[in-house]
Amino acid sequence: MDWISVKDKLPDVPKNHKCVNVIVAVYDGLGSNDEGYGNMVIDMSYFKDLGFMEYMFGQWDPVLAFDEVTHWMYYPEAPKRNPDE
Repeated sequence: MDWISVKDKLPDVPKNHKCVNVIVAVYDGLGSNDEGYGNMVIDMSYFKDLGFMEYMFGQWDPVLAFDEVTHWMYYPEAPKRNPDE
């Protein structure tokens, strides 16, 4: 699976669903200018009308203004369970 730039495409929300869960790469603009600083990978939900949101402390929070989602990907499929294990 490859990362998808938010400039190229946003996640598709399936019909009859409010959102889709995805993995995102976020750049925290409050960090240092050092290369690689402030980049992190986290899970979020994408709402077609609201954008990327996190569920924190019992409520949905939008991505903060100083955070920038740069790339995303769908979750990979879970591995198949070997019945002999």
